[in-house]
Amino acid sequence: MGSTAHACHPSVEALRDVKTVVIKPLVAGGNFPRRRVAILCGGGAGHEPAHAGFVADRMLSAAVSGAVFASPSSSQVFSAIEALARDGNDSDDSVDVLVLVKNYTGDRLAFGRAIERFKATARRPHSPRVDMVIVGEDCAIPIDRSRAGRRGLAGIIMVYKVAGELAARGASLNEVKAVAEAVAASVGTVGMALRDNGDTCELGLGIHGEQGYSVEPIIPIDLLAKTMVDMLVIPRDNMFSVHVDPSSHLVVMVNNLGSATDLETNAFLGFVLDYIKHSLPRLASIRIVVGRLMTSLHMHGLSLTLMTNATEQILELLDAPAGPHCAWPGVTKLDIESFYSSTSSGQQSTRILPPAQALSETPVVLSDNESTIFQKCVSAAAKALISAEAKLTEYDVVSGDGDCGHTLTSGATAILGAVTTIPFCEPSAALATISRVLESSMGGSSGALYCILLDSASASWASQNDGSRREAWTSAFEAGVSAVMKYGRAEVGDRTMVDVLVPVLDALNTSSSDELIQNVRLAAEKGVEATAGMKSAKAGRASYVGSELTGVPDPGAAAVMIWVLTFRMHFFKTVLLCATIFAALALAAPVPDVEKRDPSGWCSYDSCSMDNPDRRRDAEPAIAALDARDPEPKPVAAPAADAAAVGERDPSGWCSYDSCSMDNPDRRDAAPAAAPPAKVAVDERDPSGWCSYDSCSMDNPDR
Repeated sequence: MGSTAHACHPSVEALRDVKTVVIKPLVAGGNFPRRRVAILCGGGAGHEPAHAGFVADRMLSAAVSGAVFASPSSSQVFSAIEALARDGNDSDDSVDVLVLVKNYTGDRLAFGRAIERFKATARRPHSPRVDMVIVGEDCAIPIDRSRAGRRGLAGIIMVYKVAGELAARGASLNEVKAVAEAVAASVGTVGMALRDNGDTCELGLGIHGEQGYSVEPIIPIDLLAKTMVDMLVIPRDNMFSVHVDPSSHLVVMVNNLGSATDLETNAFLGFVLDYIKHSLPRLASIRIVVGRLMTSLHMHGLSLTLMTNATEQILELLDAPAGPHCAWPGVTKLDIESFYSSTSSGQQSTRILPPAQALSETPVVLSDNESTIFQKCVSAAAKALISAEAKLTEYDVVSGDGDCGHTLTSGATAILGAVTTIPFCEPSAALATISRVLESSMGGSSGALYCILLDSASASWASQNDGSRREAWTSAFEAGVSAVMKYGRAEVGDRTMVDVLVPVLDALNTSSSDELIQNVRLAAEKGVEATAGMKSAKAGRASYVGSELTGVPDPGAAAVMIWVLTFRMHFFKTVLLCATIFAALALAAPVPDVEKRDPSGWCSYDSCSMDNPDRRRDAEPAIAALDARDPEPKPVAAPAADAAAVGERDPSGWCSYDSCSMDNPDRRDAAPAAAPPAKVAVDERDPSGWCSYDSCSMDNPDR
């Protein structure tokens, strides 16, 4: 039988000469209480914890191992059978052996020869009997491809569990074999793994690195889960599958093939269950087994096994504890009513309410047009961040963990999905709602920092009662920046998002109206450029990077610049709309009438004709002309024009943003003198489209 040695846990012994692990009571010469059948399995090494990890009081009695991915010899198997079998005084007193074998040619030959050899030597009246069950449950093998049949994969683990528990209860060899065959017939398995350094996904591969059924491009994990479930349960021409009675019991086993992370394994399980919930809506019960069970060395992949239409007896045997010191992870039985009534993974309620503490009893309410502008700014910023994902990821690969682009894209995508539920008419409630959206969709430090910024800005708006819109937005932004610095422990010069937030805040606080937009842009751009010149970070995850970071901007700072500049562009387009409306009104009526109608100052945003129904009606043709000429802000080259021509066309300088009459009282008074005496269409005054936002003098250094 070979020399014995103590194994790493107390209930088993190792037979080193034959590379076999056996339950200790058998080696010591004792019998299991009421046990009449011992369960033996084995195969090549490299599949750990299979097979020796499942040797336990109520599972396997012994496991024999070959070399890596190689079957054990028949002599090893014969020695293991000898260690398990027991003569008895009669047929009811002997200990028989049931051998469970994965369907591979080498295993069938080695175990089969050992069984025949044992039968030839066991000719006493009450000699123990030995029998074998071959398990092959691969559903990625064409039926007519090979006489060898389906490969044995992780599904055999469930056969181990059920047969071992029944044997521990004293069942006979015939009874245990019948149940083992029933389980083997009801399981199906499909495996997958990443290939080519993670560039492709191979479906239907075996546990020894054999070629799979197909090689596909990397696909999303939810689609992968659906594909593998379909391969198991949907009948296909010339392919194996398992039949699922719609109202039957189902067991789902997800097996880590080696190096898949727990995150990947459990995410895959979640999407498998989501798909089952919708495709099989009336199952009687669902059980889950998940873990590292039958591996293939360090293969980065997973296998999915379904056991269908199980009987109550099989389920009860599967649910029973396997005993201590065993790799069996146990069974989780789902509450079937809760399962079918719960929200699927990755789905969120369509109604998102802001937290109550973010609201004021008398909140500031924006006009319809202000609300629309606010919504457009937020949507445009989200789209800009999504477009910049690759560049932000490129920066973060150097200075962090490479997830900045993906994290911000996740948050931006969630905002776009929830945009119709955000109450943009109330800034406090809107900012708090956006924070809630990001909290559930945007992880990591970035998610937390943006939520802090938004929550603090929301609280600032909730305390606002009066004052100009600019003051209110600036105060809210300042509150958010202060909170980010407080909890993030970052200052200017630390190579973080603060290197852009603070300069932009300074520009908001110190710039005059005609300098504001340009100064915000310069502040954001210079802040990002400054981070590219910093050798190392003093806060955030980049502070743990040992290499020099010079030349690469901080991704968090770059992201802030993207949404700040997007806000700036859309706000300026709104200001230009105000100016266009004024142009139409100035041409239609003398300026003194305009001054009488709006003594507070024509172009102040709060009293702009855009918000005055009478004026809006008069200006509709000009608005339509502007929208037709500039539907979306797309960068284009400004049309060529010399300075003299511009001056002749517009001696007052009205159309130049930096010298716009909106912000220049002297020029506002002079504007009527420069205007034609009769109504002239905006396009006739400016056929080149010089005043359109995309070619505005603000963004054109020559102008």
